[in-house]
Amino acid sequence: MTKQNHNTQLTYHLKGTEFWFDTVILIALWSSTLFIPKELEIFPGATILSIIKIVALLASLQMMGFFAYHLAGKRAGLIIQGFLGGFVSSTMTYLQFTQQDEFAHHNRWTVSRALLLSTVAMLAECIFIILTLATHSTWPLTLPILTQLAIITLIVFLLPASTGSKASANKKLIVDEPIIWKKVIYFALLILFLIYSMRFVSQHLSLNYMISAFFMSLFESHGVLAAAITEFNSNPTPHQGQIAVLVILLGNVLSKSFFVLRGKNHAIRKTVIGALAGSFVLASWVYFF
Repeated sequence: MTKQNHNTQLTYHLKGTEFWFDTVILIALWSSTLFIPKELEIFPGATILSIIKIVALLASLQMMGFFAYHLAGKRAGLIIQGFLGGFVSSTMTYLQFTQQDEFAHHNRWTVSRALLLSTVAMLAECIFIILTLATHSTWPLTLPILTQLAIITLIVFLLPASTGSKASANKKLIVDEPIIWKKVIYFALLILFLIYSMRFVSQHLSLNYMISAFFMSLFESHGVLAAAITEFNSNPTPHQGQIAVLVILLGNVLSKSFFVLRGKNHAIRKTVIGALAGSFVLASWVYFF
């Protein structure tokens, strides 16, 4: 699909009632956060304000992905699909790019870029989550994530140019709805479940809070991070938030590395795992030193 066709599609969506309905609801959600008292709780540790911020944040990220898709189009093929897939679900993006046969023989640099840009999108979302939900100490919390994001982005630009293979896949990413509210509500409920689960595990099963965060981050980083920040706001202790962020980043690196090791394209292993592991080590070094 050409850039002109994408611009035509974007113009069509901008003229539709669905886009403006979603935009009005999104503005209303963010505006309501200015007036809702911070003390109102749904259950201990989860305030109404934090839940509305989570819903507004998830909807905003979907809107950003919608515009990125229609403005960038498929000019970069797999690369833009990987980046946008990271906004939706970096875990599913890694599973798709590593386990499906159609990517087994794609150019190693193209697939590596797509996966690393998926991680960049995921880390950018993590920063948005912290800036939206954290009530204090946002800079120490975001520093490890910013470090890892900067290093992986640099590696993406330093990788050799992709040649000798097709730059697009048979399966195309389609983003035709500005905000899919069912997904927003589903993910918000998932975050609420994680908040409750992590608190239940730490309080009633005598399992360390960081351990439960680590195991859950192997499957879902964004939700666990939102739950950890919510817990950190309600019971702040020295360095708890920073350690939680590093633990979640470690879980993400390990799970993504496992997918790559078990993947069908062996040529990407050194590049992707090296970038993930090396960037995490440097992010940890920035925090501890």
